[in-house]
Amino acid sequence: MEVNPILEKMLKEKQTPVRWLFTGASIISGAFHTFGYRDFTELFRERVYWEMRRSRDQFLNSAFGSGMTARAVLNDFAFRVAFFKPQVCFIMVGGNDARKHEPLDDYRSQLRTLCGKIRELEGYPVLTTTIPTGEAIIKDYVAAMREVAAEQQAGLLDFNASWPTDAKGRYLMSDSYHPNAEGHILLAHELFRYCGIWDPNSVMCRYDNGLKL
Repeated sequence: MEVNPILEKMLKEKQTPVRWLFTGASIISGAFHTFGYRDFTELFRERVYWEMRRSRDQFLNSAFGSGMTARAVLNDFAFRVAFFKPQVCFIMVGGNDARKHEPLDDYRSQLRTLCGKIRELEGYPVLTTTIPTGEAIIKDYVAAMREVAAEQQAGLLDFNASWPTDAKGRYLMSDSYHPNAEGHILLAHELFRYCGIWDPNSVMCRYDNGLKL
């Protein structure tokens, strides 16, 4: 995972607290499929808040795991995003958009609008791809998100590109669409690398629940 220099710089500026917001669909909500274990956003909080001693940073999750799409996030933007005034907003959508056959041009437009509205709040948007599910159509929505991220100069946290496609990848799934607790550990590790805070001496970076990820 290539380091995002903007996020890396934010995390190095120890005197400036950051409001981190995660929003979108079921994977980023972390509900149910971790069976009580921490999801990747909570592991990120532990890494940053506790291990890095960034005690004034805030970690917020407004995702909802029941069919959320880019359109749905836009329709509820005031409540799920604007209310928190995030400095960094990770938006993970695409899977439900694909399953609902949202027209790709509409999907791109919605992502552009989301990026613009986050910037109006003086926040930095990070578009976050969904993991592979075996459905061919998902690839089109992942590609569209990559296009918009490049066009809008937004961040791109590309979980789809880094998710294992072998037996390990299948073992890390709770069902056909959602990662299990071990899968969320892998996502957290990728997020650490993306933010430039990977450290082999960190408990959170070594933590693999016995799987040797």
